[in-house]
Amino acid sequence: MNKLITIIGCPGSGKSTLVKIMGDTLPAKLIPADDLYKSNPFFSVAVNNRERWSFSSDLWFLLKRIDLTKNTLEDIKKTDIVIDSGIPMSLVYTNSRVELGHLNQDELDLYMEMYQLLEEKMSIPSTIVYLKASPEFLLERIKKRGREFEIANYTSQYLQALTNNLEHICD
Repeated sequence: MNKLITIIGCPGSGKSTLVKIMGDTLPAKLIPADDLYKSNPFFSVAVNNRERWSFSSDLWFLLKRIDLTKNTLEDIKKTDIVIDSGIPMSLVYTNSRVELGHLNQDELDLYMEMYQLLEEKMSIPSTIVYLKASPEFLLERIKKRGREFEIANYTSQYLQALTNNLEHICD
């Protein structure tokens, strides 16, 4: 039986690098997500106004990650699949926005209703690889990577909120 492997972790933890390495060494189909933010029409406004746009941006990411995963349902019959971030990261990001006060309870309730409805139709990852790193290490990697929006907006507090929610999912 083929495996659905999902790589999760904070920005800068090495998810995309590991997906590439796995693709070079395994006979697997890769589902990258590193550039997904570039096509999200809500992303740039959400970075600048979290309380107003986080829900729209997070919902967009959920739907796109579901779409990417849905497209693997036929492929998994033929080969292993390695997904960068995948559906679990959508939940991590949204829960961190609640922790940071960017989403209210009604938005979270609606998001969770949609998440659960959509998740039921997806393949459950057979393996989840969690790349864990301290916020300080992540900030160094983010600076080295050089994405301006990450450097300007990803703080230790934000990365710690993501880590808290990754830990919760991995429990």
